[in-house]
Amino acid sequence: MRFPETMLNALHALQTAYALVDASGRIVEHDENFPLYLTGESASLAGRNLIDVLPELIGEEPEQTEAASRQIKYVNRAMPTGETRYLTLTVIRGRPDGDFAWMVLLSDVTEYGIHFQRLTQDRNEILLLQNQMREVLSRLYNLLRRYFPPTRDTTTGYGPGVL
Repeated sequence: MRFPETMLNALHALQTAYALVDASGRIVEHDENFPLYLTGESASLAGRNLIDVLPELIGEEPEQTEAASRQIKYVNRAMPTGETRYLTLTVIRGRPDGDFAWMVLLSDVTEYGIHFQRLTQDRNEILLLQNQMREVLSRLYNLLRRYFPPTRDTTTGYGPGVL
């Protein structure tokens, strides 16, 4: 089954590649971007087992799930150039009487993945700094209480040493 040219153009405009997989889990067809997105190389993946190509699906093989589709976000792949590519992996069940059992879509979300990674790292660093600040403030409070114990003014109930 070949996709119509307009469908292929739409997928490419969305930075999305496709592969069709038969009931035995073998890739029967894919566009030229599918191997590029996964491996950074243009060698055909037709005839290869889907799990061999996408080990992220181990334990979630499409034939073992009742869901009509499954999506995994921010799958990262190291390219031969050393850069990291981030992909959104979508597996869609085909029709029982159709030409394929599953369609696999790979969307290149590298730009978003890099930003997401940076935001996650920044958030984790802020949380770490917050915890360190709490510890320092707790120690400072304990030191102040040790050297300036609370005192009470009998007329107001407050004194200069009250924290």
